[in-house]
Amino acid sequence: MGRPHGQEVDKRPNPPGARQVNGRRASGAASLAAGVMVGRPLMVAGVGTADHPSPPTDGAATTTTASDPPTVPRAEYERVRAKSWQRLLGWRRAARQRDRLRRRLRVRWQPTVHYAFTLAAAVYGVPRWQLQAVSWCESRFDPYAANGRYQGIFQLGWSPFGLSPYDPIASALSAAQTVSHDGGWRQWECKP
Repeated sequence: MGRPHGQEVDKRPNPPGARQVNGRRASGAASLAAGVMVGRPLMVAGVGTADHPSPPTDGAATTTTASDPPTVPRAEYERVRAKSWQRLLGWRRAARQRDRLRRRLRVRWQPTVHYAFTLAAAVYGVPRWQLQAVSWCESRFDPYAANGRYQGIFQLGWSPFGLSPYDPIASALSAAQTVSHDGGWRQWECKP
């Protein structure tokens, strides 16, 4: 019976004290995943405890019974557990940093949002207060607001001038152009 293509046989001898799981040398994570017991003392040749006598030193092979499952040293278990916990904390830290960045960007965009209203009102003749009222109702002046396919400060369902709907200036100009062309706010749920 051959082995699958690309798999090589590990010809290194097992180091003393190496654990075997399903006939293979097991690392810390593999032995934990295989359901190996944790917390029993690590046996070192010639050293034992009152509960666990020393292994034979005459070179005779040790045998394990079905009631004596393989063990993982407590230190290795704690190392793998700490590594998993650090990974989880890293994800949480990244989420907090992302949320903090979003809050800062919203604060930084606020003057730009009000500038966008002033610019759109000047270019297309739509009253600034109407632009502000509809935008507040649709997105609370949040350039990153999204509701399904509707995005930006005016919750546009299209790309304003081929730009990002999250760009408040492009979004305000596109909304003002639509209002001046259509003569009203019929395409929006919120009215001024």
